[in-house]
Amino acid sequence: LHAFDGPVWYDCSAEEGIKTPVFSFSDVFMNPPVVTKNSGQALHKTIHYNGTSTLPTISADFHQYYKVFETWWTFVHIKNIDQCSQHPVLCPIHQGQTVNLTSSHAPLSPFTPYGWYRSRQIYRDEFTGDALGCVDMHFEYREK
Repeated sequence: LHAFDGPVWYDCSAEEGIKTPVFSFSDVFMNPPVVTKNSGQALHKTIHYNGTSTLPTISADFHQYYKVFETWWTFVHIKNIDQCSQHPVLCPIHQGQTVNLTSSHAPLSPFTPYGWYRSRQIYRDEFTGDALGCVDMHFEYREK
């Protein structure tokens, strides 16, 4: 058994100090669930917006990790990535709205080491910078 038998994601809003998240997540999954040498991957997630006003633009901070010796190490941290251009269905988002997002990823570089990877995504109101919610996902990359 692997260390991550069970859910491949969780809501990390509390860990990020988001006291009242207005984004909640469901139906988060990866296809295929394990990335192999030439597979690529599609990430699916459903976002539920529980805020009180329409948000015209949304950005996200992406914090990417690789696991070495049972410790997660950051290998990239990019802030304020415009989500509206990548997911037009997300913007604007209205009170009570639910949207389904899919991100497609090409196969990883042949130089990418096998192992466990994690992506923490903090969604923000692009105008105010206020955090809306956080989702943390992980997957395994192996040869076969």
